[in-house]
Amino acid sequence: MVDLYSYPKNVPGYEEIQSLDAYERVMGLEESLAADIASQRFVPYIQLHEFETLLYADLSRWEPALDWNSN
Repeated sequence: MVDLYSYPKNVPGYEEIQSLDAYERVMGLEESLAADIASQRFVPYIQLHEFETLLYADLSRWEPALDWNSN
C-alpha cells in the first residue's frame, strides 16, 4: 500500500494521468504499476487519502451496516 500524496513522480504512467481527477489518477497508476510488474500475485493498491484516517476511524459506526455482532 502506498499513499498517493507521497507517490514518486518518476513511475510508469505518472505523466499520462495528471489531467485526471484523483480517483482516475489512482486507478491509472495502479493499472500502470500492475502492467509494469506483470505478476498475477502482485495487487497494486494506492491509498487516495491519508492512511492515518483509517487508523483513527471509529469502527463502531460501521456495526449497523456490517452487522458484525450477528452469527
